[in-house]
Amino acid sequence: MKNTLSAAKAVLLCMFFVMCAVLSGQEPVVNRGRVDLSKWNFDTKSFVELNGQWGFFWNEFVQSGESPADFINVPDVWNAQSLKGKKYPAYGYATYTAKVLLPAGASGLGLYIEQPMTSVRVFVNNQEIGSIGKTEKSKNTYKPAAERRVFPFPTAIPNWIL
Repeated sequence: MKNTLSAAKAVLLCMFFVMCAVLSGQEPVVNRGRVDLSKWNFDTKSFVELNGQWGFFWNEFVQSGESPADFINVPDVWNAQSLKGKKYPAYGYATYTAKVLLPAGASGLGLYIEQPMTSVRVFVNNQEIGSIGKTEKSKNTYKPAAERRVFPFPTAIPNWIL
């Protein structure tokens, strides 16, 4: 009986260490529009998927560092999600925001976007750094595009507001 308990404790202890190792290697997640990459080693792993809860402004084009009241899961389409029980329609426009804290002296970084036939404008700290397609408020005037693109960021930015 004593050996069985010792073996069970050993198994639980091993599981604990394995879980700690697995959890410590997890990529950071955007939480309520913010992710801290200040301790991320871009030399070891050169990219990070910015998945999680991004700030979300439905039917608004926001270019400032305004704090969002709503959040939406990324990656996912907005019409698969809802706010207060109401689903977002397939067509519309919105602003997604995230504050990304970077390691001191980080440079040569950018944002990779793979657009599935829609349009996007990318801003970093209130400065537009590029676009895919043409964003518009009207369904009749916007121009979608299916394009993959890397948007390089200006150098030596201590944090980004996307």
